[in-house]
Amino acid sequence: MSPSLRQWLRPAPVIGAASGILWLLQLTGMTTAVSNSFVAVLVSLVALLVFPGWLLARLIGVVRTSWLEETFVDIALGLGLASALIFVAVNTPTNITSIAFFHTILVLLLAPLALLAMWLRWRRRLSDNEATEPPVWRFSWLNAAYWLAAAIAVAAAIYVLVDHAAYYFGPTDRPNILAWIRHFLTTDFFFDRGFRLAPEVVFTTLREKVQTLNVLAALVVHGADIPLDWAYLIDLPVILALAAFVLTYLVAKELLHDTRLALVAVALLSIWLLSDIDNGDTNGLGFMLRLIEDKYVLKHLLFPLSIWLYLRYLGRGAWQNLVVLAAVLFSATVSHPLGILFFALPTGLYWLFILADFKRADGKLVRRTTIVLGLTVLFVGAAYLQGREFLTTSNTAGLYAGSYDEMLSLRGGLDTEYRARRLLIFSLDYQLYIGSLHLISHPFILLTLACTPLLAWRWNSRLPERFLLAAVLAPMIAVYMPGISTIVGKVISPWMLWRLLWIFPAPYVLAYTLGAIADAVQRHQAIQAGRYPLAKWVPLVAVAFCESCWPHA
Repeated sequence: MSPSLRQWLRPAPVIGAASGILWLLQLTGMTTAVSNSFVAVLVSLVALLVFPGWLLARLIGVVRTSWLEETFVDIALGLGLASALIFVAVNTPTNITSIAFFHTILVLLLAPLALLAMWLRWRRRLSDNEATEPPVWRFSWLNAAYWLAAAIAVAAAIYVLVDHAAYYFGPTDRPNILAWIRHFLTTDFFFDRGFRLAPEVVFTTLREKVQTLNVLAALVVHGADIPLDWAYLIDLPVILALAAFVLTYLVAKELLHDTRLALVAVALLSIWLLSDIDNGDTNGLGFMLRLIEDKYVLKHLLFPLSIWLYLRYLGRGAWQNLVVLAAVLFSATVSHPLGILFFALPTGLYWLFILADFKRADGKLVRRTTIVLGLTVLFVGAAYLQGREFLTTSNTAGLYAGSYDEMLSLRGGLDTEYRARRLLIFSLDYQLYIGSLHLISHPFILLTLACTPLLAWRWNSRLPERFLLAAVLAPMIAVYMPGISTIVGKVISPWMLWRLLWIFPAPYVLAYTLGAIADAVQRHQAIQAGRYPLAKWVPLVAVAFCESCWPHA
C-alpha cells in the first residue's frame, strides 16, 4: 500500500468522510428510505453527534488517535455542541424543528473553518505529519479467548436488555420520558404551560421540564423519522448499551495499559449488571430498563467518557483534550446536577492524594490535576444552583416528603421499607445518617473493598493505583462517613445520597487485581522453572467462573 493511500486510510479521514456523507444524506431526506429502525437511529446519531464533533476536533487540532478514540472524541465534542445549543434554545420559545435547523446552520458554518484548519496544519506539517505505518498484527489464541469471553458477556447483557425493554411494565420513569419526547416532537413551544404528561405517566408529581438529554433523544428520533416508542424502548438503549461497554474498555485500557485486562473489565461489568436485576434499587435493572433516562445516561455514558478524557489529559497534557473534557462536563452539568458530582468525587480525592505526596509528585501532573479541579469547581457551583432551583421551585420533593424542607430533614411521606433501602438513620434530631449497608452487599462490591489494601500497598507505584483508590474511597466516604454524608445529603438531598455509589469502580479494580495476581504467579513460576504462560489465563478463568455463578450471566 502506498504511503499516500495509507495517509487517507487513517481513522480521522475515514470517520469524517463516512459521517459527513451520512449527515448529507439525512439533510437531503434520503435516509427516510431506511426501513430498519435501528439503522435509522444509528444514522441519526452519527449525523447529530459524530460529524459535528469531527469538525470541532479538526478545528481545535485533536491529534491522531485510534479508531475507537477518534469516534468517542468526536461524540464528546458533538455532545457538548448540541447540549450548548439546546441549553440556549430552550430558554426562548422554540421547538424541535427550530433546534434542528439551527444545528444544521452551525454545522454548515463549522465545515469551512475545519477544512481551513486542516489545510493550514498540512501546510505547516504539524499534527498530520505523523508516521502512518500500521502496527504489526499477530493472531493469538489467548487474545481470541479474552475477546470471546467479553463478547459473550456483552451479548448476554444486550439480550436481557432487549427482553426487559420490550416486556417489562413495572414502575419506571420511562412513561414520563416518552411523554416529554412526544411533546417535544409535536409542540410549537417547549414552554407551553398547558402541556400535561400523558395518561400513562406513573409519577404525575414530576413537573414539566425540558431536559437536555430528552431533547437530544427527540432530535435523534426527529432525524430518523421513525415511530417514537420502538426507537425509544429498543433501538436507542441497545446503541447506548454498546457505547457504554466500549467506554468501559477505553477507560480500563487507559488505566491499566493492557488490552486483556480491559476486556476483563468489560466482561465483569456485564456480569455485574446481569447478576443484579432483582429490584428497582439494583445496578443491573437500572441499566436494562432506564438507560435512556438522564441519570442513567450520566452513569453509564457521560461519567466514563469524562473519566477517559481526564486520564488522557493527565497522560498527554494537550490542551485539546482539556477542551473535549470541558464539553462533556458541560453536557453532564446541564443534563442533570448529579453529573458533575460523579466526576468531582474521584478526581477531587485523587488531587488530594497527589498533594499528600507533593514533594515526590510530578510537576506536570500537579498542574494538570489542579487545572481540571478549577474547571470542576465552576461546574459544581453551576450544578448546585441548578439543582437547588429545581428542587425548591418544583413539586419533585413530593415524591419523598411533603415539602423541600421536610425532604432535607428526613421527615415526610416515606414508608419504613423505603427508608431502610436508602438510609441508615441514627438521629432525626441531629440529622445523623449514612447510606444503607445493603447498597454495598453485592459480591463484586465486597470483593472490590477487599482489594483496596492492595491499592494502598502499591501507593507509590503508578497512576492507576492512586486513581483507583480514590475512585473506591470517594463514594464510600461521601455515603458512609457520618457527618460527611449529612453535609452531602443537604446539598443533593438525603434520598439522592445512594446514587453516588453508582460510580463505584468494581470492574476496574477487580480487573487490576486479577492482572496483579497473574503477574505475581508468572514471576514466581519464572523464578522456579522458567516462564509459565498459563499464568496469563488467570483473569480469563476468573471471568469464566463468575459467568457460571449467576443464572442470568
